[in-house]
Amino acid sequence: MEEIKKTYSEDVFEIKNEEMITFGGKNEEKITISLNYIIKEKTMGITVTKEE
Repeated sequence: MEEIKKTYSEDVFEIKNEEMITFGGKNEEKITISLNYIIKEKTMGITVTKEE
């Protein structure tokens, strides 16, 4: 996770609560990621977009 945070270090957001952990950010190549981990279900969702 630390490597992802170093790579996607622009426009960063991170939210942690009892139900889930969310992290998002953008890199120098304008690629944006969003990681969502649902704690109870032990599932992760990943979204990746690239600006043109």
